[in-house]
Amino acid sequence: MTKYSRPAGKAVNVNVRIPSGLIRGIDDHVEDAKFKSRSEFIVTAVRHYLDYMEYMKRHEVYRFVGDNLQSVPASSDERK
Repeated sequence: MTKYSRPAGKAVNVNVRIPSGLIRGIDDHVEDAKFKSRSEFIVTAVRHYLDYMEYMKRHEVYRFVGDNLQSVPASSDERK
């Protein structure tokens, strides 16, 4: 279990613009009763992504090259 897997306490309201195609995908999952609401889907997606990035950070270093995120092997000192 990572630090993002646990509920983090009080929720904060955040306004985000999401492309309509992504909303249709979210709504498909909500309609299939996989999630109670768009908010639950988005919180779950963000939590999973943060867990993923934390995991990857322990194994590799990432950097932006232009508009692309690329991995660069980390030294053994950086993999703690």
